[in-house]
Amino acid sequence: PRKVFLVRGNHEDRLMNVNYGFHDNCQRKFPVEGTDIWERMNDVFEFLPVAALVDNTTLCIHGGIGDSINSLDDLRGIPKPIQVVGEITASTTRQD
Repeated sequence: PRKVFLVRGNHEDRLMNVNYGFHDNCQRKFPVEGTDIWERMNDVFEFLPVAALVDNTTLCIHGGIGDSINSLDDLRGIPKPIQVVGEITASTTRQD
């Protein structure tokens, strides 16, 4: 492909990706700066688009379209940064 576009999915938020090991991977690969790298990556995730329209014919979106979305303009109007409300605590993270 000549171009690649990233679309935000459900793992591109702090609570979800800490549960699935992204934070641990950052710390393991970058022992000194891992947490800072993880934070900056999540800052970037908050600005990813939730959808992409390819050639004006194909809508790409992770998951589904919520009841409040009725048009492409509704998707375009979602303000950035997109921050998922939730606190990272022992009760909200996986305990494998």
